Amino acid sequence: MRLFFTFLLFVSCAGTSMAGDFVVKIRDVDVKRGGNIVIFIFGEDGFPRSDEKAVTSKIIKADQSEIEVKLSSELDELAIKVFHDEDGNGNVTKNWTGIIPKEGIGLSKQQKISFPNPPKYEKSRLYREEYLKGVTIQLQYM
Repeated sequence: MRLFFTFLLFVSCAGTSMAGDFVVKIRDVDVKRGGNIVIFIFGEDGFPRSDEKAVTSKIIKADQSEIEVKLSSELDELAIKVFHDEDGNGNVTKNWTGIIPKEGIGLSKQQKISFPNPPKYEKSRLYREEYLKGVTIQLQYM
């Protein structure tokens, strides 16, 4: 009988997803610039430059200085990149140098953008127990 109940418990849990919902709060959005806020969730691969390698993304209107977005992930660890897509081209537009972002950008764990080296996954990485508590990202405009 015990084996039967153990089997039933296993079968009922087998289809259960390990996805966890969490909130990302984006601060210091310059609403005067218009456009959209684009959020990318990455595993280690592709962070932060290869947006096509993001596990998921979400686009929302940049109409409030502080925005909260509910997301979900099954990853044990992840990094988040947020940018203010002012011109709607889907990419982080750079200034005349071709290096420095012209649009606002923010990373998990408030990793700062420094040059000439790109941000590191290890410095922005959030483990599951961290991101499930909620994440705050402050946009930086250069």
